[in-house]
Amino acid sequence: MKTAMGIILISLIIVSGCIANTNSEQTTNNESEKIEFSNISAQELNQKLENKDFFLLDVHIPEQEHIQGTDAFIPYNELGANLPKLPQDKSTPIVVYCRSGTMSPEASQKLIDLGYINVMNLEGGIKGFNAIQTQAEQEISKGNLLLESVAPIEGIVLPVKWNDVLVKTIEAGGIDLNKYNTQLAKYNTKLTPEHEKILFDGSDENIIFSHETALFNLNMLWALGLINDNPILTEGKISEYETKGRFASTGGWTLGTNPGGELLATAKIIELTPEQQAIVEEVTSNVYRPCCGNSTAFPDCNHGMAALALAELMASQGATKEQIYDALLVANSYWFTQTYVNTAAYLEQQGKSWENADAKEILGAEFSSYSGSITTQKALENTYQVNKGAGACGV
Repeated sequence: MKTAMGIILISLIIVSGCIANTNSEQTTNNESEKIEFSNISAQELNQKLENKDFFLLDVHIPEQEHIQGTDAFIPYNELGANLPKLPQDKSTPIVVYCRSGTMSPEASQKLIDLGYINVMNLEGGIKGFNAIQTQAEQEISKGNLLLESVAPIEGIVLPVKWNDVLVKTIEAGGIDLNKYNTQLAKYNTKLTPEHEKILFDGSDENIIFSHETALFNLNMLWALGLINDNPILTEGKISEYETKGRFASTGGWTLGTNPGGELLATAKIIELTPEQQAIVEEVTSNVYRPCCGNSTAFPDCNHGMAALALAELMASQGATKEQIYDALLVANSYWFTQTYVNTAAYLEQQGKSWENADAKEILGAEFSSYSGSITTQKALENTYQVNKGAGACGV
């Protein structure tokens, strides 16, 4: 009998142990499946609002001015009594906010208790959200101020005229107007009456750089710099290469009557005195552009070739070195606007100003070469995006 009782007791212990273990596992599984609300930052909410795919709920009492895009206002302690105002699908993402982040956690938990499974609490409430909006507005305003300093919307008039150089460039085959118009049509645009006059008749008006004229000026100066016979092209570094069409500035120009490499330095359009040539060679050797690491004296891209043409044209009309540096900085600033807004921000960070900056220094390798512009950008405490410029190295 004792043996039998012992067996029964052991069996009961084993069964009890199995039952206890089963309950323990079930409790653990239930705890792991427990739904909790998550927190979302003001920055994250701002990004999510760009492509809103969630229900935005204000729970602050008394009622406040809501975040734009708010779907409903329900006091944080009255959610249960306002179920019809809430999404019927319990899996709908819901972002909950109050004024400063004290009421919304309680409301978020209540939503979880009501069966909602995707609830996010806005940390810092509408105060935190409005703070980043203010900061963003300040950055936009600051960016616009820098933009107006670097590349004003109304444009800048340069002390140089087109005269008839583009008419001669067309006559020499540097620009094929049929090809040029076809290229413009691809971008749903066409020559303006002002530009047609410059191309067909010439112009005795000063060249204007603006966001509207920057690309036209770039392409026209590119063609002029490419075809004009100048020692920088015939005796300089670019002449050392046997294949003349290998560069972006030569092979990249496809809007002439012949390939760009064949057009290189084939027409004498701009006549320079020895003194003027010396000025051009000195200036171009000190001027860089942010798309590469070469000076304008080695014009291997379209911006370099265009800058060379502008320097030649200005020198032929009696401009000083200082005037040419100033004009080339204007051109670069409209072609690479973001780069020079960064430069202006960096100067300000150093207690300096764009208005008082020396054009020759800014156009040097420290700021205007590719590596220099990247170094400047990395040194910035704040970057201000302006989305302007004609920096593409192609037609």
